Amino acid sequence: MRSDDLRDPRGDFTVEIKARCPELDAARRVALEIGAMFDGKGRHKDTYFDAPRGYFKLRESDADLDRLVYYDRERKRQPKLSHWYTVALDDPKDSLALFTAALSVRGVVEVSRETFVRQNVRIQFDRVRPNVPFLVLRYDLGPGETPEEAERELLTFAEPFPITSEDWIAESYCEIAARKPS
Repeated sequence: MRSDDLRDPRGDFTVEIKARCPELDAARRVALEIGAMFDGKGRHKDTYFDAPRGYFKLRESDADLDRLVYYDRERKRQPKLSHWYTVALDDPKDSLALFTAALSVRGVVEVSRETFVRQNVRIQFDRVRPNVPFLVLRYDLGPGETPEEAERELLTFAEPFPITSEDWIAESYCEIAARKPS
């Protein structure tokens, strides 16, 4: 299946690796060494709501990028295909009040994020409150690309970073934050 077959005018497709990464500074050095360009830094709070499938959240951002986000993603540790829909919000506080009144809140996650970009890969250095470090590599599918091609490219792209397949995770940040510390 090619990305043109997947295209939906309301959403985007990505392939993603999300990994625990205690060595974020080393990963940041790798990003710079491979020519990635700094794309921004900020904090956001995601309020997740129960959804019949996938993940539905309201993002409040310190960078005025407030939005509703729905995504459906394969639940596996390996690189996973995601289908994203986003809608910008003018007033996230009123929207949050509306959705909180109408839907069950699944969880709230606060993230500090630094983002770099190299070609069609976004490199995200995340710290999820209280201070858990993650590296997210997100490959944006271009016209005519297949998820399988994107996965191969992403696996090659990930090689120099200080993560292994043992570090990869399947869960969303909301699911991780909901776990009780052991």
